[in-house]
Amino acid sequence: MNFKFGNNLFLDFIYITLSNNRNPTDMTEISDSDKAEYQRKSFKKRKSVIRRILKNRNWDLLQQLARDGNLLFRGLTSLSFDKEELIRWRAIEAIGITASIEAERDPQKVKKMISNQLWMMNDESGALSWHGPEMIAEILYNVPGLMGQYAKLLPHYLKEEPFERGTHWA
Repeated sequence: MNFKFGNNLFLDFIYITLSNNRNPTDMTEISDSDKAEYQRKSFKKRKSVIRRILKNRNWDLLQQLARDGNLLFRGLTSLSFDKEELIRWRAIEAIGITASIEAERDPQKVKKMISNQLWMMNDESGALSWHGPEMIAEILYNVPGLMGQYAKLLPHYLKEEPFERGTHWA
């Protein structure tokens, strides 16, 4: 029996199968009770699935999630603030990977991702994207067609705290 997964349903599938020690890539094992459980999962649970994927550096699974219509940007952005440095950097790397897949479908969404990061790096936003330059760099690395439009904006942050280090890296 085949199911079409959309939005966060596939993430929840991964969560259930991993927690039940089942193979998360075997899409035919999903039961109706699993499907119902998927729909009840919170953002926190979904984020834990993404965290596991990052910890295991399972880029194939991450790409599959992105291809199935799961724009993982919110969870990955949240994990870019993780207390574990390895998870932070893998989240930043994964943002670029998922952006490249999303760019094939809707380049405007990727531009919005970058614009949101630039806005959160602005004093007026009231937010602070500590790793905004790194995230933008990963997106541009993976979607080089946007380089001309956005790369020229990063040097403005070379002398702005707390973005100096990340901008040099970018």
